[in-house]
Amino acid sequence: MDNKGDRRRKTFSLSDEEIRARLTAEQYRVTREQGTEPPFSNAYWNNQEKGFYLDVLSGELLFTSDDKFESSCGWPSFSQPAFKDALSEKPDYSHGMVRTEVVSSSSRSHLGHVFDDGPVPLGLRYCINSAALRFVPEAEGTAIVAGDASGAWRNISGGFRECWILLSAIRAGDRMILITGLFVRGRRGMRRR
Repeated sequence: MDNKGDRRRKTFSLSDEEIRARLTAEQYRVTREQGTEPPFSNAYWNNQEKGFYLDVLSGELLFTSDDKFESSCGWPSFSQPAFKDALSEKPDYSHGMVRTEVVSSSSRSHLGHVFDDGPVPLGLRYCINSAALRFVPEAEGTAIVAGDASGAWRNISGGFRECWILLSAIRAGDRMILITGLFVRGRRGMRRR
């Protein structure tokens, strides 16, 4: 994951009431109660479209279709995250198993688990619940800049709000380079910071 560097962390905080208002019951169960959706009957397990997989709660980019592969497990599987700091990992001893849970670094949402049976060269399989993701087709990737696509604006001092927004997606060989910007919204409209 050398080509997937660290970025400045954005903070994210909502009350449980605000989170419940944003998510469906299934999304809440999966992301906040460490649930798992049924295999082979979720939104993205067989999605072949090019695009971006965002955190359903914060809107942060987690995975791209370039790293998605067919693992026959029934859930979307990725060989690596879009950025190495997009995810956090922690031990999971539930259900009589030893696994590694994958959590969104921005929203602290449960996403799924990572296993060491993925494709070379990394050998990792990020097995992720569709309910924890929002898919944005590649053709619409730059449309995110048009507005508050994720609803992830956060309040800052002086009545202002800020949000990281995807500005552009540029293909560089077999990789996708994403350009983001921190925007601030206030009494006089929106400006880039």
